[in-house]
Amino acid sequence: MLLNAVMCVWNEEDIIYSTVKHAFAQGCSNVYIVDNGSSDKTIEKAKAAGATHFLTFRSKYFDEVKKVMNLNDSVEAINKSLSDQSVWWLYIDADEFPSIDTSITIIEFLKGIDADCRAVHGFMYDHIPTHAPYMEHGNHPADFMPICKKTNTSKIPLLRQDKDKKYIFSLGGAHTFHSLDEVHILHDRLLIHHFPYRKPEDTHKRLAGLSQKKSDGSSRLDWMDNYSKEFHGKQHSMYRDRLAGLEKFYTENKFRNFITDSLIYDYKKLVRWYDPLLLYLKYDAISEVNDVDFHIWKATHFFFMEQYELALCSFNDALLKARDNDIQEYLMLGMARCFLAMSDVESCLNSLRMARRSYSSEICKSATFLMEKALSL
Repeated sequence: MLLNAVMCVWNEEDIIYSTVKHAFAQGCSNVYIVDNGSSDKTIEKAKAAGATHFLTFRSKYFDEVKKVMNLNDSVEAINKSLSDQSVWWLYIDADEFPSIDTSITIIEFLKGIDADCRAVHGFMYDHIPTHAPYMEHGNHPADFMPICKKTNTSKIPLLRQDKDKKYIFSLGGAHTFHSLDEVHILHDRLLIHHFPYRKPEDTHKRLAGLSQKKSDGSSRLDWMDNYSKEFHGKQHSMYRDRLAGLEKFYTENKFRNFITDSLIYDYKKLVRWYDPLLLYLKYDAISEVNDVDFHIWKATHFFFMEQYELALCSFNDALLKARDNDIQEYLMLGMARCFLAMSDVESCLNSLRMARRSYSSEICKSATFLMEKALSL
């Protein structure tokens, strides 16, 4: 079985290496890049991860029609050059990391489905930036942004192209497709982990590049703005809203990781291309992250890996260095969760009593909930 990935990109140098590595880890034999005239190091980093730069096209605007046309033309051309009768294609954006919510890879999953299935559907899981360093080059972004919410937005990013059947055209950013043949779809099998927010400065740089006016008064977003007005009744595209509310979004979600009881996916079983338990060894000296943030990241990572003793050590390291009262109380809340997971009720309650001194209603609410849970054991 052959599984390939294809993506259309524009200025994604901060994440593309990880996206390509993840596609290979999921079982893709090839990852093809269709570039929309990136002006940064997107292509260089994609190739360093093993991708093939198949095509570059340039457009004045972020034009979905041209993107779709070039993606489908590229897939058709590649298919014609292959001897394989059937090829599965994974259509992804650079900020998307599709997975099966088990320890199996996508290609292993495809080997087990009915032969008459030619499309696989899934929902978007939007990840939320809650703590520094938000992301580090070359790793799965979920290791730095584990918290997410399932959205109502769905896609059909997996399509099987068969030489003895009509071509399936992927449309609208893989949200749908068109074929003259009837196509059997497997629904809600993929979790499409989505990372539109990365490091604040990188996220701002890309959104500003899309939004900024050129000398002739136009911007790359004009096509998307017009589309949003005509088909959705909105004044402009979601990218402008995202840029306008960027600082507020990061602020509102800061330390949300401490008040999240559990994740809606299996963090431990995410397909990675490295040992997640040894990840922290690579970042013992993250220069741009202070000691408290570094220990908070380690504690959060270990907690969701269910390595509670290691998480407690990192929470304690952060507590020793933290000077802000609110951060200290968040940390006590995190330690209480670890103790509860280890069934150490007394230590859990002691930590919660300290956390409940906070004036933050959010901390108090979470602490009260955990206290009731601990007392029920």
